[in-house]
Amino acid sequence: MRDSVGAVLALPRTSSELHPLYGDPPDGVRANIVLSLDGGASFNGKTRPISDDTDLWLLNQLRGYADVIVVGAGTVRAERYGPARLTDEQRKHRAGAGYADTPPPIAIVSARVTLERDLPIFAETGARPLLITVERSRQQAEALA
Repeated sequence: MRDSVGAVLALPRTSSELHPLYGDPPDGVRANIVLSLDGGASFNGKTRPISDDTDLWLLNQLRGYADVIVVGAGTVRAERYGPARLTDEQRKHRAGAGYADTPPPIAIVSARVTLERDLPIFAETGARPLLITVERSRQQAEALA
């Protein structure tokens, strides 16, 4: 992890160490992604093979600071995404910072709007997912609604 001028920072090990770095939201978008050396964001359609336990911990922690979580449709399919979940500590932080203490919704980005109805993101309770697509998919999206 690097600071705004590129200096290497020690990776936080607890959520209380992470909060000073991420607790104050930026003006704009904050992104978190793991890439392989060749620039790939997945291996055989899944992200877990190119990440480790620390990456997964950080991803789950950062979700506590999010207003919305953006995920590609292919990842939703391959990893059987469900709604976001928050720890009790994340709920407490969100409530204290003036946010809803509920998990942020997942925004699914898809050019084709071909998502199976049996995906956990549609079947489990939680924030209703948002669908982001292109204009030509409008009729498909209306059919799914």
